[in-house]
Amino acid sequence: AYGNFSQIHVINSQGKLIVSLPVQSKTVAWDGHDFAMSKVMPGIYFFEFSGGSSSVWKKAVILP
Repeated sequence: AYGNFSQIHVINSQGKLIVSLPVQSKTVAWDGHDFAMSKVMPGIYFFEFSGGSSSVWKKAVILP
C-alpha cells in the first residue's frame, strides 16, 4: 500500500516537522532523531506518507 510514496514526513503533536525521510526501498527506518540529529522526546508522532497527489497519515507513540 505504501509502494507509491516517495517521502515520509515525521511530525510531532504540536505540528512541527521533525524530519523528512526519502523512500528508496520497501523498508524505511527512522532512528528517532530530528533534522539537527537530536534524539526526539517521548510522545505522539505522526507519519505522513506522501507521493504525487496522495498522502496517508499514521500515528506512533515513542516511549521513554
